[in-house]
Amino acid sequence: MAFRSHLMQQFAAAARQQSRPPLALAPLYGDGGSTASSQRRRETTASPSPPRRGPSTATAIPPPPTAAAAACHVGLSPRYTVQVSPRHSPAGNSTSSRSSEKQGALGITRSLSSLTATSLAAAAEEGEATATNNNNGESMPAPPSTPELQQSFQNLLKTRRTVSNLVQHPESSAHLNAAISRAVQCAVEAPNHKRTEPYTFTRLIAPSAATEALADVCYHVSVRRMREKQKGSEKTLLAEAERKRDRWRNIPAFLVAAVGGMPDQVPSDSHASHQKERSEYMYAELPFVPPQTELQLENYAATCAATQNVLLSLHAEELGSKWATGPVIRTKAFRDVVQLRNDELVVGLIMLGVPKRVPRSPKRRRKLMGDVLKDL
Repeated sequence: MAFRSHLMQQFAAAARQQSRPPLALAPLYGDGGSTASSQRRRETTASPSPPRRGPSTATAIPPPPTAAAAACHVGLSPRYTVQVSPRHSPAGNSTSSRSSEKQGALGITRSLSSLTATSLAAAAEEGEATATNNNNGESMPAPPSTPELQQSFQNLLKTRRTVSNLVQHPESSAHLNAAISRAVQCAVEAPNHKRTEPYTFTRLIAPSAATEALADVCYHVSVRRMREKQKGSEKTLLAEAERKRDRWRNIPAFLVAAVGGMPDQVPSDSHASHQKERSEYMYAELPFVPPQTELQLENYAATCAATQNVLLSLHAEELGSKWATGPVIRTKAFRDVVQLRNDELVVGLIMLGVPKRVPRSPKRRRKLMGDVLKDL
C-alpha cells in the first residue's frame, strides 16, 4: 500500500519515532509478509520528519540469545545435549525427528530444522521494521507471518512436554535466570479479561537459602503425610522423605505462579501456641478456598494462561519444565518461604532446568475429530 501524498509520508515517518503509532496506521505496520511493502517502509523512514515533541519513554526488550521469530522467541541450534524418546516427535515428521535425535536436541530444534539461518535473520529484520508497542509503551517486534514460521510455532506448541528429570548444567545458571525473565515477558501477553494483571511470579534459583528451605518443606510434608498413611516403618519413611528432599535440592530453579485478589487462603493459627502444635500446623495442608466471584475465576484463568506461556517460552529455549501442584504448595510453611500474601492463591510451582530426558508423546484418551473438536 503506497502513500498518496508527501504529507502522509511525513506523518508516517513521525509516527515511527514515537512510542505509540496512530491506530490509523496500524495496517501499514502489520503488513509484514510482503518484501515490497517492507522496502517501501524503509524508504519512507528516510523521509524528513518533524522534530519530536518530547522524549520517548519506550524501552526495548532485550532479544533472546537465539534468532527471534514467532511466540516471543524461537531457538534454532541445540544448547544442551539430552536424550530424546523415539515417540517424542509428532506424527508425520519422522525423518526430521530422527536427525534431531542423533544431535540430542529437543523437539523445538527438530521442528525448526527446515529453516535456515538466513531466513530467520531476514524474518528478524522484517519484524524490527514492523515494530509495534505494547500497553506499557515497550517496543515489541511484530513477527512476520510466513508458512515456515507458522508451522514451526505450531510444532513448538505440540512438542512441549512435562519434564521431571531436570539437571543443572555448568553453564545454565545465568541462562536460567535470563530465560525466566523472557518467559514472564511472554506470560503477561496472555489473555486477561479487564486487564487486571492479577498474577505474580516468584523466581528461586538454586542453590540458595530459599531453595534449601523449599526442600526442607518438602521433607517435612512428606514425613507428615507418610505417617498419616502409615507407610512402612519410621526408618523407611524418613529415608523416603530424605530422598525427596535431595531430589528437590537438585532442581536447578523454581518459579511460583500465584494469583491475587482471592479469598483469604490462610485461616488463623492462634490455636497453635505450643511449638509442637505449630510445627504440625505449618506442614499441614491448608483448606482449599476456591475463587468465589466471576472476576476471581477470570483472574485465575488468566494466570493459568500466563503460566502456559511461561512453559512454552522455556521450551523454546530448550529448557524442561514441570507444572506441579500437590500438598507442598498448600502449606503455611511453603507460603512463608515464597512470601505470599493471604489473598494470593498458588496456581502452580514450576520446576525447570536442563532436561535429562525428553518424555515420549502421551497416548491421547480422546479422539481429536468428533470428540475434542465438534462441528455444528
